[in-house]
Amino acid sequence: MYTKLKWILLIIMEVAYCEIMESDEGNVIKAILTNYTKEVPPKNAGSDVLSVHVVMNLVQIISVSEKKEEMATSVFLTLEWRDDRLKYDPSKYGGVNVSRIPADDLWVPDLILQNSKDKDKFDFSLRTDVLVFDTGLMQWLPPALYSSSCEINVELFPFDWQNCTMIFRSLSLSSEELALTSADNISVEQAVFVQNGEWNLTDGPARSQQTTRGGVVYDEVTFYFILQRKPQFYIMNLIVPCILMMTFSCFTFFLPAVAGEKMTLSVSTLLGETVFLFLIAQRMPETSRSVPLIALYLIFSMSLIIFCVVLSVIVCNVHYRSSATHKMPDWIKIYILGKLGRILGMERPPPSSPWQQACERRRKRIAEITERSLRSEKLTWRSPSERMFDNQADRLGFRRRHVENQTTGFTDIISSTAGPVNPTSIPSHLVHVPREYKDAIDQVNYIAQNVKDEEVRGQSCDDWQYCAAILDRLFFWIYTTIFIIGTLAFYVKVTTASYPEKN
Repeated sequence: MYTKLKWILLIIMEVAYCEIMESDEGNVIKAILTNYTKEVPPKNAGSDVLSVHVVMNLVQIISVSEKKEEMATSVFLTLEWRDDRLKYDPSKYGGVNVSRIPADDLWVPDLILQNSKDKDKFDFSLRTDVLVFDTGLMQWLPPALYSSSCEINVELFPFDWQNCTMIFRSLSLSSEELALTSADNISVEQAVFVQNGEWNLTDGPARSQQTTRGGVVYDEVTFYFILQRKPQFYIMNLIVPCILMMTFSCFTFFLPAVAGEKMTLSVSTLLGETVFLFLIAQRMPETSRSVPLIALYLIFSMSLIIFCVVLSVIVCNVHYRSSATHKMPDWIKIYILGKLGRILGMERPPPSSPWQQACERRRKRIAEITERSLRSEKLTWRSPSERMFDNQADRLGFRRRHVENQTTGFTDIISSTAGPVNPTSIPSHLVHVPREYKDAIDQVNYIAQNVKDEEVRGQSCDDWQYCAAILDRLFFWIYTTIFIIGTLAFYVKVTTASYPEKN
């Protein structure tokens, strides 16, 4: 059955060929191919150099691979030249002024894509028929799928533009035998052109030039593809998620240190940024010529998040301090708890319970005494025990050991000549109690001392926690400011970049 169909098709094709050859066009083909040699290039009268005009008709930019640094295109090349050997008089053949002859039966320019990245293909995809006019004009429109090398510059990725080229030259004919000319621009017919989803062709100039290889000068035709990337895909899938993750990381400083989630949030954000950076590295070529702008922004974001982790460690370290492990320096009380807290709007709320009010009064009194002692110029140096004795003497009704001399203005010590202390001058609440009450008083004193110590420890922990809260607010503003400045710098770099304009 298969053999019968094969023979039927062969008979049909032979009959059709015979009909063509018997037509006027067939008679033209028979006449012009008689004594014609396709291995010899045309030699036209008046010139020893054959001129071939090359026009590229772009159908589609299939893809541009940054990783492989190549561009895939679908094009039609229009080649025009003259061959006086194929002239004929159309009046002798029924007015036929154009004939279609297979390219394999004629001499055609042996143009190759010089920067092809296809290992096995440098020629056209389909060798179509050549249009032969009665004047000797030859037109050949072979289609081709090309894969050409393209040096990728990813500095402004994903807001970049690329300049890819396709270079054609003769395989064997030098410029003394073959001259290549071209149109000014790549031809794009909107009726057949297929838009690319990622790249937009902004301009397509074409140039003819000569190059020397092995001491031989060749003519070349170079087609330039000025491509601008459409960044919407990368904006929605890379840039916006990165900015949202960085914004989300700012709230790390609002988490209380006691929750224990500060480090978890920062590390999770850091892992997300690492995934995005890995995706960018998968698309970029392995070159050191330039670094993508989006990669720089991701590295900036990761550095900020690492900085956030370090600041979170500092805040947690301060939050969990107490009087049993650390003594709060005076500069922290003055500059951080005092001045910086007011600047950041984090002043302590007024105490609500009597115990808190008593602690606040005690803290303020100690601070006033300390400040007055440090600022006073008239007080001479005294040991802590002497200063404590004088303070307690004022509270309990005793005479002060140190008094201010009204004449000199300095502090004097009361001499022992004043005599023994009169028992009647001792306050009644300090007179010895009966022995049967001594155990109860000792227990009360023990409880009072423990309560006082507990108040001191609680006040110390509250001070460290308040200090950690102030540092959290300070680090938040520093982190947010750096993040906003870096993002604005990224935006300014994109908007001020120079892009080629269409001629």
